[in-house]
Amino acid sequence: MRKHKNPSSIKQKDTKKPIGPIASEWANYSLSIWRRVNDAIIWIACDMQRHIVKRLCLYRPRTYLDENNPTSIMSLLENLNSNPDSIALWNDATSSVDIGDITLLEAGKLKFVEVKEGKINNAILEILMEKDPSNLSQALNEFSKTHGTNKMKQLERVKRQISTSHQAIELLNNDEGVDPLTGKKLVVLEIHEENKYWNEELNSLLREALKEEREVLTQIEDCLWIYADGNPENNFVQARDHFINTLKKGEPRLTTTIRRNDLGRPVALYEGLYHPVSVPLFLRPIDSDLVGEVLYGHLYRKVFFYFDWVAFSKKIREAGGTFGWANKKEAARELSQPWDLRPFMIFGELPKDVVMSSF
Repeated sequence: MRKHKNPSSIKQKDTKKPIGPIASEWANYSLSIWRRVNDAIIWIACDMQRHIVKRLCLYRPRTYLDENNPTSIMSLLENLNSNPDSIALWNDATSSVDIGDITLLEAGKLKFVEVKEGKINNAILEILMEKDPSNLSQALNEFSKTHGTNKMKQLERVKRQISTSHQAIELLNNDEGVDPLTGKKLVVLEIHEENKYWNEELNSLLREALKEEREVLTQIEDCLWIYADGNPENNFVQARDHFINTLKKGEPRLTTTIRRNDLGRPVALYEGLYHPVSVPLFLRPIDSDLVGEVLYGHLYRKVFFYFDWVAFSKKIREAGGTFGWANKKEAARELSQPWDLRPFMIFGELPKDVVMSSF
């Protein structure tokens, strides 16, 4: 799963008295939680369909709200939200929506509003709306002569933004089109199988760990491990190390597959805050007090998952599917791709010829 390469960070504007790294990390963490609250509204508007949310997300790094035309945006939001039958959200205040500046839910349909102000932006939009090729060429030449190279670069940026948004909206509406991230043709297929979730098991495990103030470990479907450490004496580093050591002791073969830095590593539950297309924790059927304990309480950074890909590939084959691996040369070639275009890789290896059958 992709995540933002540069999640929002707090600027240390005051160079004489900058905030320390711990305070900065905590502030960034809190910002991520608030963005996920807004993401939850988007998920509800999308009927909890991840493939729809994914179409809205282009994984753009988030900047600071005070740098994104806040006065005009807030004024427009206030106006749009004055209608009791509509909901408008500032997209920069989410982590998952990168189409337009404002998402508007009106009459059960999602709309995306671009907010461009100033003479230059108005001139750019007027040029990009020109349909006649000869008029367009003349307008571009005049704009370049009048405004220079920097403003031409601004025009190109706006042009790319509009093109990318159109591609994403086409995918959203038609379930096929050009992927704005890769530039490749994409068709969305719906699988008519009921999804199975592990929320009930997670809720029970969190409750037990918190109530008994101890470590609790469970395994689901022979391949997903969930761990929570409710012992107040252990910090998050100790909890992570205990989890890894317990896994290796119980399953010695995992010694060679558990990694620190790729998809073969244990993952903390709070890391979902930084993945824009993951289901917000607030929307899972987990007791609200447990959500609070995970985000800010006794279980903060002490809940972990480990997905055993080797066991999972075995389950696929047992069910009649296939799960293979590309050779080292193919994997190395894909690893050299830009981050946004890099395919799904595990242990530094590339899954290949994966065919899922009905479990």
